[in-house]
Amino acid sequence: MNTPNRHPKNATPSQPGSWASSQALAILAVDGIRPSNKGLALMQSIDSGTMTHAQAIQSIIERARQYAKD
Repeated sequence: MNTPNRHPKNATPSQPGSWASSQALAILAVDGIRPSNKGLALMQSIDSGTMTHAQAIQSIIERARQYAKD
């Protein structure tokens, strides 16, 4: 089902599903910031309900720890 604040179910990570995601990307774009593909995939996971915000944050923290080790 398509609701006014969501893109079609076939939305890709570069086309986030929620209005809030679209607005966040637009705000970042104003400053010339484009999230990485991993960041877009996390956003898509949250929008699709396969990951919670807390899980996404934990994923980011774990990735940061890996970068700090290297």
